[in-house]
Amino acid sequence: MAIIQYNDNVFKDTNVYGDNIYLAGNRGQGCGTIWFSSVKQAKKAFEKDGAITGSKLYDCEKCACHYSIIDKQQKKYPEFACHETKKNYAKQFR
Repeated sequence: MAIIQYNDNVFKDTNVYGDNIYLAGNRGQGCGTIWFSSVKQAKKAFEKDGAITGSKLYDCEKCACHYSIIDKQQKKYPEFACHETKKNYAKQFR
């Protein structure tokens, strides 16, 4: 399993099942990662918006995943709150 670099801006993480293409600036899984289903889709997004991160699409402080399990803030928000926003962003480039 590895991370494959297609060009300066597009990467594939073979450790991830399903959509596993992401843009530079989003190395690995985390709040900033937007997953794409193809290199072509990621390239279209990069051409339009540059190396945009999920953090620019959604306020990560309103997601339980952003906080430690022992942090009181964690219980205030739903887990993976940004998922739909980032998924819908990626879909527009299909």
